[in-house]
Amino acid sequence: MEIGTDLPPGVIAAYGASDGDVTNRKREHINLRVAEIELVVSQTLLPVKFFDLPGAEAPDATHEEIMRKAWAQADCFVYVSQGTATLTSNELALIKDLYNHHLQTRKRVLWVLTGIDRAHQLGNDNRPAWRATLASNNAYLRERFGSAPGTPDTFVGQGFVAVSPAWEAQAAFAENEGNITAAARSRDASRMNVLRDQLTDLIDSGAGQRHLAKIAEETRYLLRRRHRPIADMVATHQFGC
Repeated sequence: MEIGTDLPPGVIAAYGASDGDVTNRKREHINLRVAEIELVVSQTLLPVKFFDLPGAEAPDATHEEIMRKAWAQADCFVYVSQGTATLTSNELALIKDLYNHHLQTRKRVLWVLTGIDRAHQLGNDNRPAWRATLASNNAYLRERFGSAPGTPDTFVGQGFVAVSPAWEAQAAFAENEGNITAAARSRDASRMNVLRDQLTDLIDSGAGQRHLAKIAEETRYLLRRRHRPIADMVATHQFGC
C-alpha cells in the first residue's frame, strides 16, 4: 500500500522504525504489523536500489524470509558493522552464510565499519579506538575467508572501510552555516566519499547488471505501451493519404 509522498521523518519512522510513534500513521494503519517498506528517493548520489536488511542480532522468521529473498535479488552486498565493537558471534554466523552465498553466486561484498565518530577516543596505542576494531575485523576476514596468496580475493577484497555518516551530516550543517573550513574537515574525516567511490567501482565492474537489466525491461514495457497507439495513428494517416 502507498502512504504518500514528501512525508515528514516522524511519519516514516512510524512505519519503519522500532521506536517510531504509531500514532503518526494513518488511522487505518495503526494496528498493522509492518514487515517491510519501500522508500523512493528523488535525489541520490548513486543510481542504486538499497535493501536495508534486518541486522544479525534480530532473529525473526519473517525477517529471515525477507532477507533471503533480498539476497537472491541483490547484485552485490554492503555489509555494515559498528566501529564501537569488534564483530559479534551473531555477525560471524551471518558472515559465514554470506560467504557460502558468495561461493555459489560470486556476488561481491563491500565491507563498511560505520560510527567511527563514536569510537574516536585514543586507546593504549595512542590511536583512535575504531582503528583497533578495523584491524581486528580485517584480520578475522582474511584469516577465515581470504583467498590463497596470488589468487584474486573476491570476497574479502580490501576489507572494511571506516566511515562516519554523522561527520558528513555535520559537514553539511557547517557548510550551511558558512563555515567552509570546518565543513571540509568534517567531510574528509567522514570518509564517505571513499565509500561512494568503492561502491561506484563495484557497480562499474559489473555488479549492477541485474539492476540495469530490470530497468531495461521496464523501459521496454513502457515504450511498447506508447508505441502501439502511435503506430496505429501513423498507419491510419498513411492510409488516409
